[in-house]
Amino acid sequence: MKHKIIWIIAILVLVFLAVSAGKNDTENVDGETVKIGVITPLTGDLAYWGESSVFGIALAKKDLAVEGINTEFIIEDGQLEPTKALNAAQKLVNSDNVVAIYSEFNPAAIAVTSFLKDKNVFHLYDAAPVSPLENTRSVYKTYLDYFESCKKVAQIANKRGWDKLGVLKINLEFGDLCLQGIKSVYGDNLIVQEYNPGTRDFRSMILKLKDQNVKAVSNVSFVAESFSSLKQMEQQGLKVPFVGLAEIISPDSSTEYGLMLENSILFGLPEVEENFSVRLKQEFPGKTVGNIQASALAFIHAKQLAYAFTKCGRHLDCVDKQFDRFGPESLIGFQGFTNRVAGFDVWIGTLKNGALVKLGN
Repeated sequence: MKHKIIWIIAILVLVFLAVSAGKNDTENVDGETVKIGVITPLTGDLAYWGESSVFGIALAKKDLAVEGINTEFIIEDGQLEPTKALNAAQKLVNSDNVVAIYSEFNPAAIAVTSFLKDKNVFHLYDAAPVSPLENTRSVYKTYLDYFESCKKVAQIANKRGWDKLGVLKINLEFGDLCLQGIKSVYGDNLIVQEYNPGTRDFRSMILKLKDQNVKAVSNVSFVAESFSSLKQMEQQGLKVPFVGLAEIISPDSSTEYGLMLENSILFGLPEVEENFSVRLKQEFPGKTVGNIQASALAFIHAKQLAYAFTKCGRHLDCVDKQFDRFGPESLIGFQGFTNRVAGFDVWIGTLKNGALVKLGN
């Protein structure tokens, strides 16, 4: 009898330990703070985007607190430089002990993913490249599909009768993806000039495009490269429509470059629901939100990260499953994740009177 009681107690202890271990793997301890790192440009040409993302994260943090979810978002300046992004990731993981990193733009996406490969840290990146998804786990991508987006833009350009397109192609993965999309429409009827990131002098390339009598010029790139090429097109007398990213447009640039962008084709993330814009103005009176899409994207993904880690703790297989289950968000037309890639309908428009305007079908 005595031995039987001992065996029963032993079994109960084992069951208790198993349940406790399972709980630690899949549930956050009540009241424990979820620490999430954010790497985004807070200085430089795209500071307006990073600052906008911070506004969205602040709103998400406020909503999560109402739901009883404690979060800490540790924000680092990536400055659109791989080394800066890598240093930020090292700090966030080794010093701040974050469970996840939300990074923005191409340099951070690749550098941070490489660093996190053997770390127990989830990575959600907001950028066009797809290579960070290869041979990795717990890495998810948000933002547009550049092949499909550039293909749709090229179809519109072709319908407008721009039968010969000049392409200034940046030598980065997203530049390659975009060129592939354009080529799927134009075939070899393109004049392509390649350049490296950081290029500011496009004069010789533009003269070659002008000599080839191109009907429009595409430069899907960063802010400085895009506007340098646009300004030099005007200086060199190549006055043809411009094809580029809507995300490069900020309040300042729309004033300075508005006339040059008339009749342009610009693409980007979907429009954001008006009630979110109203809330941003109410929560941050007197502040300028440079890009509402950046705020909305950071808002929904900050919440998703907090929800997943509150449920799963640091059990990344569980976190992955939670992300796979996240449904559509009408706030910015988010359609959910498929094969670790977020789905969005591309927005295509132009600039009129300093404002981005959607093109009709």
